[in-house]
Amino acid sequence: MFYGEVALLLFVTVLLGSLLHRVRQPVVISYILAGIVVGPQVLEWLQSPHELELFSQAGIMFLLFIVGLHLNPTVLKEVGVTALVTGVGQIVFTSAAGVFISLALGYPLLQSIFIAIALTFSSTIIIMKLLSDRSDMHKLYAKISIGFLLIQDLAATLILIMVPLFANQNPQSGSVGLEIARVLAVSGAAVVGLTLFAKYLLPRAFKNVSSSTELLFLTSITWGIGAAALLTSAGLSLEVGALLAGILLSTSPYASEIASRLKPLRDFFLVIFFVLLGSQLQFAEVMQVLSPALLLSGFVLIGNPLIVYMLMQLLGYSKKVSFQAGLTVAQISEFSLILIAVATQLYSLPSTVVALVTLVGIITIAASTYLILYSDQLFAWLEPILQKIPVPMLIDRGKSNTKKSGKNKHTVLWFGIDPIQDQIHTLFKGKKVETIFVDYNPDHIAHADSLGLNSHFGDATDVEFLSQLNWHEINTVVSLIPDENINQLIIKTARQQDADIQVVVISRSDATAQMLKELGADQVVLPFHLSSKQIERVVKIK
Repeated sequence: MFYGEVALLLFVTVLLGSLLHRVRQPVVISYILAGIVVGPQVLEWLQSPHELELFSQAGIMFLLFIVGLHLNPTVLKEVGVTALVTGVGQIVFTSAAGVFISLALGYPLLQSIFIAIALTFSSTIIIMKLLSDRSDMHKLYAKISIGFLLIQDLAATLILIMVPLFANQNPQSGSVGLEIARVLAVSGAAVVGLTLFAKYLLPRAFKNVSSSTELLFLTSITWGIGAAALLTSAGLSLEVGALLAGILLSTSPYASEIASRLKPLRDFFLVIFFVLLGSQLQFAEVMQVLSPALLLSGFVLIGNPLIVYMLMQLLGYSKKVSFQAGLTVAQISEFSLILIAVATQLYSLPSTVVALVTLVGIITIAASTYLILYSDQLFAWLEPILQKIPVPMLIDRGKSNTKKSGKNKHTVLWFGIDPIQDQIHTLFKGKKVETIFVDYNPDHIAHADSLGLNSHFGDATDVEFLSQLNWHEINTVVSLIPDENINQLIIKTARQQDADIQVVVISRSDATAQMLKELGADQVVLPFHLSSKQIERVVKIK
């Protein structure tokens, strides 16, 4: 009764998730705890480990495919020197310290290296959720944090590519270099072929199916699984194949919409991965690694934030900005658990290492949630101590970093770009205004692209898609969609993300217009009044 097992483990996960949600804990912890409960240590409900392993692999594949969709290579230009220095610096110092601590605890060198790498990466998903809960996405420390988390994701990508290449190789044979060269050559050829396909043929395919939600969803899965399978046959791991498949699609205007459509599928299969991981924990092993897990958790909770804090102080940022940015690396991520799972299969690491990293994950994710949510109070308490820590300032920023992330341009987000996109293009051309267009019609997107406008294919009724937009970069939101329900959702989302955003919507009637104003719209325009002059009047450029 495989499906009976799945139903039971999901039921336990829902119960535990509901309890943890009440105490503001990420639900990923409930997945691992559910695995412990339904596993051989407690209820012994899992009788189909092989089938669950297939579901688990699917979860990892979809997770990494979606991560790849967000790793647009062009964003490297946007993360800035601060994100690069703090991201790379934290990886180097954390890895070095992690190896030293693990060796001191008695772990062999290979195991120490993987443990140290697992301690290095922080959870982008959890941090983004917590920053959103605090309504801090627009703040300077949050932007810097998102930047160095991106650097971490890129580093994790490279590590996942390299780890399988060294597996099952005998350093004495002299074949390691040849094997690596062979795999890189074959996989490189496959990547080049897929890149050309993704650049010249895939956009047409997505444009043809984009008008159908079902076909867009199916085409996305086909590309993800197909590209991952091809790269796997070329010598890369399934995880790396899925990640690269997402990266190759990341520059597409459909990337955000695809990611939002696939997330429910990812979440379902990923539950199985964490449940299966939890079910493999043995109480004896947990007790055996409890002391080193507590020590390593202390390092992640205190050492990682201190490393980022010191680096940002060197770069001249204020103590509070440095402190709050540092707290965002006070936990390990899903990447850490996936890396250990992959390394265990390839390098036959003992199960105690998996138990150690999993336990560190549970402890740090749980504790860091409260550290981030109550960072203001925590800083006020620790500020006298931080004042006594002398850190040389290599860059004197004065008070510039206390301002609200000064943007040189006024950014306007438009929902629905037909029929006045030409007027908008003419109106704002040459002005310090950045326009971002969102539309669900591929023909409108194509026309916007022909004008050189920044456009994204997306559905304004999709809450998941809306949550992915960079609201902290937006000054004004304009909805040209005369739908009451859609405009209510846009107003609500904008107000939740940043109360200072100017919101302009259109309405078909005076009654609806009044309701939208009461809901939080700054301006409500009747469609027959809409013109370039009206746009210029209601969009107040600050």
